[in-house]
Amino acid sequence: MARDLCTPDVTYTIDSAAQVVTGVSVTAKGNTCGVEIPVTVPGPVTDTRGFRTEKIGSDPLTIWVKLTGAAAVQSFTLTKPIPL
Repeated sequence: MARDLCTPDVTYTIDSAAQVVTGVSVTAKGNTCGVEIPVTVPGPVTDTRGFRTEKIGSDPLTIWVKLTGAAAVQSFTLTKPIPL
């Protein structure tokens, strides 16, 4: 319930010219949330930025993002772009 109050938002970064997804960005109201926001990404990322991660078996990678107001957005770049 606490996570819902933060109104988290996850968006994909898209290179429209190449027609690929290149990354994922996470934000929330005030860019602050008292609980971690789980973000499942469609492939490995170049840097998890020190956030806790989880990958079980063949499930996709989940990054548990903690927003503390330190940056406007937490962004993750995919190691290999995903075709649209």
